[in-house]
Amino acid sequence: MSAADFFDGESGAAHPVEVTLEAGHLRVDRTDPLLWPLAEVHAVGDAADPSCLSVGPKGDAARVVIRDEELIAALRRVCPALETPERGPGWLRLLGLAVAAGAAVWVSVALILPALTTRLAASLTPEAEALLGDVSLRNRLAELGEDDGTPVRVCATPEADAALTKLADRILIGIDIRYDLQFTVVDYGGLNAISMPGGRILIMNGIFQAAETAEELASVVAHELGHSYHRHATTRALREAAAQGLPELLIGNFPGGDQVLEVIRRLTQARYKRSIEIEADVFAHERLRDAGIPVSAMASLFVKMSLFEREQLGLASHLQTHPSFADRIAAAEAADAGGAPGAELLSAAEWTALRTVCDA
Repeated sequence: MSAADFFDGESGAAHPVEVTLEAGHLRVDRTDPLLWPLAEVHAVGDAADPSCLSVGPKGDAARVVIRDEELIAALRRVCPALETPERGPGWLRLLGLAVAAGAAVWVSVALILPALTTRLAASLTPEAEALLGDVSLRNRLAELGEDDGTPVRVCATPEADAALTKLADRILIGIDIRYDLQFTVVDYGGLNAISMPGGRILIMNGIFQAAETAEELASVVAHELGHSYHRHATTRALREAAAQGLPELLIGNFPGGDQVLEVIRRLTQARYKRSIEIEADVFAHERLRDAGIPVSAMASLFVKMSLFEREQLGLASHLQTHPSFADRIAAAEAADAGGAPGAELLSAAEWTALRTVCDA
């Protein structure tokens, strides 16, 4: 027998033991003796003293640090591969693991999460969605604020509010949208409007400046109402929240997992965002046509927005999350066929109230 120090792999404490080389085994004598097959014994290589040898069974964190030179020499004779490093997984196995991990994340993000979040969204009450929308609106207003913390200015007048409500009522004739709609106009030059949960719709003043007619502005409102009607913002918020956890659970600490996860997230989110933009456009086409508002107004506004995107942001930024402007323009022009003109949408005074809402 030779004296040695035993480490159980769970704590850093050393336990004095006796070790013996037996036929086919290394015996570690302690309260419950251990028999390690010599074919599985390998050098750990972490002994502080180079004259010592630290060994343990493959696949086990337990080890003993042996000081007896004769026992060390004997182990090296009967264990020819004692100090040969364990071979890691080959590149083919690593590739297989990467593909499997990527497939698991893809299935979770593209199939499982949409089903789960759609069910969850359906269970939310309008009141719960309104609260979620209020939080989303506050966050968005903070994002649009100045770098020094000054919040973006909200523009509102009784006349402008009434004009927006009139537009929405005209578009939604015969449609139950389940929310009390809330429009918020901000003094921000972007050509954008954003639908949030609970019927909260944020409109940037740049849209009022780009739209030359009330019909063009109505096409923007109709599109955002399509998002609200289909509850896109609620489902999207739930998807993004859930996507933070489930893929990591599946992919764990797999090497390169973060990169795989980010690529899959971007691809699936872009695909989802494009699909809901198309659905909101279709809703807008139908509602505009039924309300006697020319759908061609939507196409004309898209032309202006496409020019703005190219000049200010680069067209690629739009294409990441939206269908191409060319496709959206063509779809709006095709949907315009057969629509009968209706009554005047807004009076000159109402239209002026909207376009000058941020002038005060």
